[in-house]
Amino acid sequence: MGDLGYWFRRDGNFPRKPYLKSSYTYPTGDRPRIGISWYGGKRETHSYARNFAVHMWKPVLENDAEFISLQYGPYGKVESDQLGIAHDQEWIDDLDKLAARIKSCDLVISVCNTTVHMAGALGVPCFCFVPHRAAWRYGISGEKMPWYDSVKLYRQEKDQNWTEVIQRVKEDVGRLLAG
Repeated sequence: MGDLGYWFRRDGNFPRKPYLKSSYTYPTGDRPRIGISWYGGKRETHSYARNFAVHMWKPVLENDAEFISLQYGPYGKVESDQLGIAHDQEWIDDLDKLAARIKSCDLVISVCNTTVHMAGALGVPCFCFVPHRAAWRYGISGEKMPWYDSVKLYRQEKDQNWTEVIQRVKEDVGRLLAG
Protein backbone atom coordinates (compact mmCIF):
# COMPACT_ATOMS: atom_id res chain seq x y z
CA MET A 1 0.00 0.00 0.00
CA GLY A 2 2.83 2.38 0.81
CA ASP A 3 4.14 2.03 -2.76
CA LEU A 4 0.82 3.08 -4.31
CA GLY A 5 2.17 6.51 -5.27
CA TYR A 6 5.08 4.93 -7.11
CA TRP A 7 2.88 2.62 -9.14
CA PHE A 8 0.13 5.17 -9.70
CA ARG A 9 2.41 7.46 -11.71
CA ARG A 10 6.05 6.53 -12.01
CA ASP A 11 7.01 10.11 -12.95
CA GLY A 12 5.61 11.39 -9.64
CA ASN A 13 3.05 13.62 -11.36
CA PHE A 14 -0.29 12.51 -10.05
CA PRO A 15 -3.44 13.43 -11.97
CA ARG A 16 -4.67 15.66 -9.15
CA LYS A 17 -7.57 17.22 -11.01
CA PRO A 18 -11.13 16.30 -9.96
CA TYR A 19 -12.19 12.88 -11.18
CA LEU A 20 -15.42 12.16 -9.28
CA LYS A 21 -18.91 13.35 -10.20
CA SER A 22 -22.35 12.83 -8.73
CA SER A 23 -25.50 12.14 -10.70
CA TYR A 24 -27.41 14.30 -8.19
CA THR A 25 -27.45 18.03 -7.50
CA TYR A 26 -27.90 19.29 -3.96
CA PRO A 27 -29.66 22.66 -3.65
CA THR A 28 -27.49 25.65 -2.81
CA GLY A 29 -28.29 28.81 -0.85
CA ASP A 30 -27.36 32.48 -0.87
CA ARG A 31 -24.57 32.27 1.72
CA PRO A 32 -21.22 30.51 1.49
CA ARG A 33 -21.74 26.87 2.49
CA ILE A 34 -19.24 24.99 4.62
CA GLY A 35 -19.65 21.27 5.22
CA ILE A 36 -18.07 19.69 8.27
CA SER A 37 -17.30 16.15 9.32
CA TRP A 38 -16.00 15.68 12.84
CA TYR A 39 -15.44 11.97 13.34
CA GLY A 40 -13.55 9.26 11.53
CA GLY A 41 -12.26 5.79 12.11
CA LYS A 42 -12.40 3.36 14.97
CA ARG A 43 -9.92 2.32 17.64
CA GLU A 44 -7.99 0.11 15.21
CA THR A 45 -7.53 3.09 12.87
CA HIS A 46 -6.55 5.47 15.68
CA SER A 47 -9.84 7.32 16.15
CA TYR A 48 -8.53 8.46 19.53
CA ALA A 49 -5.75 10.45 17.80
CA ARG A 50 -7.63 12.00 14.89
CA ASN A 51 -10.85 13.11 16.58
CA PHE A 52 -11.61 15.68 19.24
CA ALA A 53 -14.71 16.59 21.22
CA VAL A 54 -17.49 17.93 19.02
CA HIS A 55 -17.94 21.07 21.17
CA MET A 56 -14.40 22.12 20.15
CA TRP A 57 -15.76 22.90 16.65
CA LYS A 58 -17.70 25.90 18.02
CA PRO A 59 -14.99 28.52 17.22
CA VAL A 60 -14.98 27.47 13.55
CA LEU A 61 -18.78 27.84 13.44
CA GLU A 62 -18.49 31.48 14.54
CA ASN A 63 -17.65 32.41 10.94
CA ASP A 64 -20.47 33.89 8.86
CA ALA A 65 -21.50 31.00 6.64
CA GLU A 66 -24.11 28.28 6.28
CA PHE A 67 -22.69 25.20 8.00
CA ILE A 68 -23.99 21.73 7.14
CA SER A 69 -23.17 18.28 8.41
CA LEU A 70 -21.34 15.83 6.18
CA GLN A 71 -20.90 13.41 9.06
CA TYR A 72 -21.68 9.82 8.20
CA GLY A 73 -22.13 6.99 10.66
CA PRO A 74 -23.62 6.99 14.14
CA TYR A 75 -22.34 10.46 15.11
CA GLY A 76 -24.24 12.54 12.58
CA LYS A 77 -27.68 13.53 13.78
CA VAL A 78 -27.18 13.89 17.54
CA GLU A 79 -23.92 15.81 17.31
CA SER A 80 -25.07 18.04 14.44
CA ASP A 81 -27.99 19.02 16.67
CA GLN A 82 -25.49 19.85 19.43
CA LEU A 83 -23.63 22.09 16.98
CA GLY A 84 -26.83 23.63 15.61
CA ILE A 85 -26.14 22.70 11.99
CA ALA A 86 -28.28 21.02 9.34
CA HIS A 87 -27.98 17.26 8.95
CA ASP A 88 -29.76 15.43 6.12
CA GLN A 89 -29.38 11.69 6.71
CA GLU A 90 -30.92 10.74 3.34
CA TRP A 91 -28.20 12.72 1.54
CA ILE A 92 -25.45 11.19 3.68
CA ASP A 93 -26.41 7.49 3.65
CA ASP A 94 -26.13 7.27 -0.15
CA LEU A 95 -22.56 7.87 -1.40
CA ASP A 96 -23.70 9.41 -4.69
CA LYS A 97 -25.96 11.83 -2.82
CA LEU A 98 -23.20 12.54 -0.29
CA ALA A 99 -20.93 13.46 -3.20
CA ALA A 100 -23.59 15.94 -4.39
CA ARG A 101 -23.91 17.38 -0.88
CA ILE A 102 -20.11 17.81 -0.70
CA LYS A 103 -20.04 19.36 -4.20
CA SER A 104 -22.61 21.94 -3.05
CA CYS A 105 -20.11 23.26 -0.50
CA ASP A 106 -17.75 26.17 -1.00
CA LEU A 107 -15.48 24.54 1.58
CA VAL A 108 -15.31 21.27 3.50
CA ILE A 109 -13.62 21.01 6.89
CA SER A 110 -12.99 17.54 8.24
CA VAL A 111 -10.89 15.27 10.39
CA CYS A 112 -9.06 12.52 8.51
CA ASN A 113 -11.83 10.39 7.04
CA THR A 114 -13.60 9.53 3.78
CA THR A 115 -15.08 13.02 3.50
CA VAL A 116 -11.60 14.46 2.83
CA HIS A 117 -11.01 12.04 -0.02
CA MET A 118 -14.43 12.63 -1.54
CA ALA A 119 -13.93 16.41 -1.41
CA GLY A 120 -10.50 16.04 -3.01
CA ALA A 121 -11.79 13.72 -5.73
CA LEU A 122 -14.62 16.21 -6.44
CA GLY A 123 -12.22 19.17 -6.49
CA VAL A 124 -13.97 20.91 -3.57
CA PRO A 125 -11.69 23.02 -1.33
CA CYS A 126 -11.11 21.13 1.91
CA PHE A 127 -9.33 21.89 5.18
CA CYS A 128 -8.26 18.69 6.93
CA PHE A 129 -7.26 18.28 10.59
CA VAL A 130 -4.27 15.91 10.64
CA PRO A 131 -3.04 14.32 13.88
CA HIS A 132 0.64 14.33 14.80
CA ARG A 133 0.97 10.65 13.88
CA ALA A 134 -0.97 10.62 10.62
CA ALA A 135 -1.85 7.73 8.33
CA TRP A 136 0.48 7.33 5.36
CA ARG A 137 -2.03 8.97 2.98
CA TYR A 138 -1.43 12.34 4.63
CA GLY A 139 2.36 12.20 4.52
CA ILE A 140 4.66 13.24 7.35
CA SER A 141 4.92 16.97 6.62
CA GLY A 142 3.55 19.80 4.54
CA GLU A 143 0.15 21.31 3.83
CA LYS A 144 -0.68 19.40 0.64
CA MET A 145 -1.62 15.84 -0.24
CA PRO A 146 -0.09 14.33 -3.36
CA TRP A 147 -3.53 13.06 -4.40
CA TYR A 148 -5.63 16.24 -4.48
CA ASP A 149 -4.94 19.91 -5.23
CA SER A 150 -8.00 21.12 -3.33
CA VAL A 151 -7.08 19.70 0.11
CA LYS A 152 -5.07 21.75 2.63
CA LEU A 153 -3.68 19.94 5.68
CA TYR A 154 -3.64 21.47 9.16
CA ARG A 155 -1.19 19.41 11.14
CA GLN A 156 -1.15 18.89 14.87
CA GLU A 157 2.39 19.30 16.17
CA LYS A 158 3.89 16.83 18.63
CA ASP A 159 2.51 17.43 22.16
CA GLN A 160 0.09 20.07 20.81
CA ASN A 161 -3.58 19.97 21.67
CA TRP A 162 -6.21 20.53 18.99
CA THR A 163 -7.17 24.01 20.25
CA GLU A 164 -4.30 25.72 18.41
CA VAL A 165 -5.03 23.87 15.15
CA ILE A 166 -8.74 24.72 15.41
CA GLN A 167 -7.83 28.40 15.88
CA ARG A 168 -5.67 28.35 12.70
CA VAL A 169 -8.55 26.81 10.75
CA LYS A 170 -11.02 29.37 12.15
CA GLU A 171 -8.74 32.23 11.08
CA ASP A 172 -8.18 30.80 7.59
CA VAL A 173 -11.93 30.27 7.12
CA GLY A 174 -12.47 33.90 8.12
CA ARG A 175 -9.87 35.07 5.59
CA LEU A 176 -11.38 32.87 2.88
CA LEU A 177 -14.88 34.24 3.52
CA ALA A 178 -13.57 37.82 3.53
CA GLY A 179 -12.28 37.29 0.02
